[in-house]
Amino acid sequence: MIKKWTKGAGEFINRMMHGSDGGGGSGGGNIGMSGGDDSYNRIRLELEIEENVVGPHSTAVFDSDTERTPVLVLVYLYFIVVASVLGTGILAIPVKLAESGFDPFLASYTLCYVMQVLSTFFLIEILQRVYSIIRINSNQEIKSKFEQCVTDNNNHNRIFKNGGGSSIGIVIGDDENDELELQDMSKESSTVIGHHHHHSLSSPHGDGSTSPPSAAAGTTSNATTPITRKRTSTPPLGGGGEEEGEGMEEEEVVPLNQWTIPASGTVPSSPIQTSSSAASLETEATPNLHYLGSKFLGKYSHTVFIFSVILHFTSVLISYGLAGSEAYGQLFKVDHSYLIVPVIIIFTCIIIFGSEALQHIITLFTFGKGTLLVVIVFITGIISNSVEHEISNNWFDIGKSFLISTVALGGSVSVLPIVFPKLVFSKKEMKKCYLTVFSSLTTVYILNIIWCWFLLRIIPQLPDPNNPSYPSLLEAEKKGQIATIPLMGVVEQFYPEFLWIARITDIFIVISISISFITVGTGFKHTLDGFSHSWRKSSLQKSSTNKKHQHQQKQSLLSMSSSVEHSSVSDNMSDNNNNIILGHSQTQEMEDIDLGSSQQQQMVDHPKLLGLVYKTKSKLSDLFNTLNQKIDSRENRNNQQHPNLHNSSGSGHSPIDQLDESETSGEIRMKEETTTMATTTKQHINIREYTLYIVGFGFILLVAILNPRGFLMVMENGTSLGLNLQAGLFVVMMLNFSRSHYHHYPIPLPIPQRVYQARYIVFVYFTFAVFYDFYLILKHLIA
Repeated sequence: MIKKWTKGAGEFINRMMHGSDGGGGSGGGNIGMSGGDDSYNRIRLELEIEENVVGPHSTAVFDSDTERTPVLVLVYLYFIVVASVLGTGILAIPVKLAESGFDPFLASYTLCYVMQVLSTFFLIEILQRVYSIIRINSNQEIKSKFEQCVTDNNNHNRIFKNGGGSSIGIVIGDDENDELELQDMSKESSTVIGHHHHHSLSSPHGDGSTSPPSAAAGTTSNATTPITRKRTSTPPLGGGGEEEGEGMEEEEVVPLNQWTIPASGTVPSSPIQTSSSAASLETEATPNLHYLGSKFLGKYSHTVFIFSVILHFTSVLISYGLAGSEAYGQLFKVDHSYLIVPVIIIFTCIIIFGSEALQHIITLFTFGKGTLLVVIVFITGIISNSVEHEISNNWFDIGKSFLISTVALGGSVSVLPIVFPKLVFSKKEMKKCYLTVFSSLTTVYILNIIWCWFLLRIIPQLPDPNNPSYPSLLEAEKKGQIATIPLMGVVEQFYPEFLWIARITDIFIVISISISFITVGTGFKHTLDGFSHSWRKSSLQKSSTNKKHQHQQKQSLLSMSSSVEHSSVSDNMSDNNNNIILGHSQTQEMEDIDLGSSQQQQMVDHPKLLGLVYKTKSKLSDLFNTLNQKIDSRENRNNQQHPNLHNSSGSGHSPIDQLDESETSGEIRMKEETTTMATTTKQHINIREYTLYIVGFGFILLVAILNPRGFLMVMENGTSLGLNLQAGLFVVMMLNFSRSHYHHYPIPLPIPQRVYQARYIVFVYFTFAVFYDFYLILKHLIA
């Protein structure tokens, strides 16, 4: 939905910058006019900007009420929430009820259900606030770009240029050495890809005449107005650089239709940056958990939040990797320790390389998983009716099921940022989002309760002293087994007529764990992409800062050299005059003068020494930053290697992948536009991302190998701690901060005030869960 909105904003930019679509005449769409028409046009343009690019309180931030979120997107949202939380409860909850029983579990689980629903609603409002911020900031940047076009000459921006004929332009930017000049190319047309229409401009002589060469011939021109960047370059100190001479002027020609908004909705600072930053801006358009934390949390709280996010993801994926190897081992009758490595590696490859098809995979297999679960629960209910096991309840052991309950209904916070960009940003569609998430959590809540009730009726809670081989939930907990293993043991020994259900259960568990691993892993990958984007952005900012610092050093050294040389010449002239006046009467004074001249000569040579030191420092700095330069994406590397765009009269390179210097200027412009459009959809290998993938998923694989029997330990301690911190404490903190500091950014459907007031209850609940987590961890460490 954001892409669709920004596309319209981009078309508005092009329309405003190019003028109206009409073929002839001097209509209101023409920007440049003569004489008094200039001020009128400037005022008209400002008014149209105010009407189209509005402030934070405008409903234009939202999508139209007539737009509807596709049904498949809502189905995907429903199933991805189910997939992220259902597998944990099915596998782990029943074995934690060996001592507490069903009633204490039901009480704690119901309370947890209410808290998780409220926490998820809080996150939906936070996501709405983020998207409102993105859209409004995009509007303001669009407005800022146009205000640069219509600012008076006191701010170094002009909207009219006297040049005779049909030459007319706009200069954008405050830096005299970095001007963007919009020129009419009616004499020098080129074929472009994008918006093909002719723009007629008024004559600069004020006679109301126009100069449409193509229109006169009865044809529509495909020419587009380019942007020319004039840059004054300064030669390196000492003449050792590639450029020579001062004041060398380079021109960079960029077609105006490249001044569009990328998919993220963020306006680039210049057309040159569009292709180089499109990929990085896409990440900001779909905020991940890392972005939310950096936006709404402080420095230290953001660090703890990121720790909780990583802890939650890694612990869940480790537990799913262990449980998945057990499930596949039971299905294929193979020792599960041999399946840990292939299971985790295969799932990781699907997550990284199959992201485009994951929506359909998750939806389809989660539907199949739910269907099998209904069949299994139905058969398990039939078996439970023929069993007379009584369920014993012990409220003093309610803590046994408390933490695993928070995990069994948690996880939706990790996947909601993935699906949210697909929703229409309007009040009606946000209400559908709330209802869909609520129905997903309710479905999981009901299924887990029914599942646990049936298993407690079939499997004994405690071991039978008279029959030690008989399966029990307590023995399964001690061995770190999932709940279906003792269930299948009971069925095989005492209910052979239902032995076929064991095969269905094995298939269900395999599908359940596989989909849960892929779903949670997709959220983990989404978060790692946010880290990669921040890393890349920080690297680019550091590189830009270093370049500015180097440029300032060059300027200061040149200024020092000039001042020292001027001082040396003046002192020499003064010494010569003193020699004429005083003569040779005082030898000691002459020695002092000679010594002073020698010192001055050393000062004259000093700038050369500084230049050598500067070059050495630059080389060392380049070597130090080699790693970041190498791991940049191919697109950015090409842009760094060919930083300037040149017109047909210039020389140099164009930032186009694999551009041949022998191409003509028309071919350069055509290939440049084609490449610019393609870079928004073409994905390049990002070494940073894959480095983070290897580190993140490699750590999960390593821990799973070292602790192959710690499924419940990892699930209960690590996952619950990370999830309770993430979904409880920090979601409430982000909600408070977003409302207190960003309340002027409107959202389609905030949560009701009564629900908002319940945030303190949610905060206290999850705070208690966190402290209880630490208590159990310390207890296990001491024991």
